[in-house]
Amino acid sequence: CKTGQQEQSDEPDPDEYADTDSVPFGFGSFDRMVLECRERPVRSTGAGRVPASLSENYYTVSDPSYPTQLRINLSPESMPRDIFGGYINPTHLGLNEMDGFSGTSAMISYWEDLSLEGVPSHTNIVRSLDADCPTVVLDYETGERLAHWAELDVHKPRDSRRAFMIWPAAHLGNNRRIVVAMRNLRPTSSGALPYSGSAAFVALRDNSTSTLVDQSRRVHFNEIFTALEAAGVARDTLQLAWDFTTGSVESINGRALFMRDDALGRLPSGGPSYRITSVTENPSSTTRRRIQGLMSVPLYLTSPNPGSHLVISDQGLPVFQGWSEFNFTVQIPNSATTKPAALFQYGHGLFGSQSELHESYIQQMGEDYNWVQAGVDWIGMSSADVPAVSAMCLTNLSNFGIIPDRLCQAMVNQACLTRLVTGNLRNDPLLMFNGQSAVDPARRYYDGNSNGGILGAVFLALSKDIHTGVLGVPGAPYNLLVFRSVDFKSYYDLIAARFPNPIDQVNLMNLVQTVWERASPGGYCNHLSDGTTLGTENKRFLVHYGLGDAQVSWLGAQFLARSAGAAMFANNPPEVNESFYGFEMLHSDGISSGSLIQGYNFGAEPAPEDNVPPSASTDTHECVRRDPRAEAQMARFFADGYIHDTCGDLGNCQPIQPPMKLSHCPLPD
Repeated sequence: CKTGQQEQSDEPDPDEYADTDSVPFGFGSFDRMVLECRERPVRSTGAGRVPASLSENYYTVSDPSYPTQLRINLSPESMPRDIFGGYINPTHLGLNEMDGFSGTSAMISYWEDLSLEGVPSHTNIVRSLDADCPTVVLDYETGERLAHWAELDVHKPRDSRRAFMIWPAAHLGNNRRIVVAMRNLRPTSSGALPYSGSAAFVALRDNSTSTLVDQSRRVHFNEIFTALEAAGVARDTLQLAWDFTTGSVESINGRALFMRDDALGRLPSGGPSYRITSVTENPSSTTRRRIQGLMSVPLYLTSPNPGSHLVISDQGLPVFQGWSEFNFTVQIPNSATTKPAALFQYGHGLFGSQSELHESYIQQMGEDYNWVQAGVDWIGMSSADVPAVSAMCLTNLSNFGIIPDRLCQAMVNQACLTRLVTGNLRNDPLLMFNGQSAVDPARRYYDGNSNGGILGAVFLALSKDIHTGVLGVPGAPYNLLVFRSVDFKSYYDLIAARFPNPIDQVNLMNLVQTVWERASPGGYCNHLSDGTTLGTENKRFLVHYGLGDAQVSWLGAQFLARSAGAAMFANNPPEVNESFYGFEMLHSDGISSGSLIQGYNFGAEPAPEDNVPPSASTDTHECVRRDPRAEAQMARFFADGYIHDTCGDLGNCQPIQPPMKLSHCPLPD
């Protein structure tokens, strides 16, 4: 074990671990592990056979060139192994060029037959800060206990191999050393004693003589134990502990920030050049003109096509590859022909397209509130990307970077769209009516739903031009959302076909989340309100979510809003026995500053407390955007900046009367 890798059989047998709880954690379903060794993390649990997650400081090396002074250093052999005996390549995946791990992901371990008695749940997060809480998450430098909740993975219900996942209640921060510890955990068996630590962990904890650990591990773990003792966690009570460092702003956000600034600096003063490809007069009773075209924007990808990657310099930054044309859509409501309208920049949903702007309710809002609507595709997670993403999930997860890389380009495209519509395009004859432009360039807003709300959090955080937005049914991080969503099942099935061990699947999602955060809200939610770090103005936003959402869990919406410092009206509807945590609770009828999260109850069955999705038959995902209270709240927010409690006189966002039928919340047109 001196190399920190595992022993393997010559010919892995897929049936070897089929009916046992002794599956190696995170290192492939069919690998035989050497758990008690000198140079790899010695943290097997009371079950005695399983190491913890790959997101920890053992898998880093010192590197003074990075802000954290560390760099992730995973070997292919330390990664999950598929049924064909192949490994994910962490360097090609992009992990080994990052200086820390995700600040939003679960902290994973495995305990055979674990009882959750006394463990904080998402309905009672405040329990995690109690002095006797069995789970402890600690900021190493400050000694502050960090709020969290925990659960067992049950997304594969017939499999008894269940990861124990500790989720942070909010983003842990950038460039922070985090300590994780557990004590007093017990099996479910009646009268069972607490788990004991492994022989190696006990030797570290008790500082006893052992050939199982070397001096460097003792020094490292003594730092962990000292920090825990200073926080009131007795060393001799520990069953398991480790530490990890979260990625820096430079590592997580640096590429997208560079691309934004470089791209905007290259644009002509009036915005990107463009050409019109299609004009549709009166496409509906509410829309005067729909304009489609191609705009020329700076490209940083190997090609504009699906499956492409960013071109990265020796300095680790994207390289300008020239100019490329991307599609855009602009819709002019009838009302804008007599009075210049605000820009309403819209983001489409999961693997969709800008054609979502054609939906009747969006066009109706444009007419009712005088908004010129505009959109581009979220390349990387658009309909055109489905074949490439599906192939990647099935054949080569090492190539996962095609998603965040292309999403970084998508953020550039969105930024260029804002400059296009408020620049030269607004004076194009097609946007002129009675001698004046249909666009008021001073009023600029963002709205997006589902993945448009998720990725909209990133765009809003990065945007130099749009500072107000509504994030409809969003969530973060993705690895919290995927197992609770009916939308991801087809992609999960492709991954599970190659990695059948459910613990591998959870660990894989944790690892790709670190890379995904370069262009997903997990990497931006802690900077959304305060624009200082990302070089923008402070942002104001509304988060709308629905109880019973089967596509994007309300847990993700609350995580995103909590991380960004949003407030909540005191009458916000809870999910059954939920106790709200981490929000300023407002007892007024509205606010003129700051941001807010608002939930809606449509009478659907409560969501499962476990990491499985609610029933698709009672899905409320499409209801929120069609709720008149949500629409009125957004319209007022955009009109004068006031976030009004539109549910105050309507049953505290309980079902409206008569109740909205879920059949009235159809899938997109």
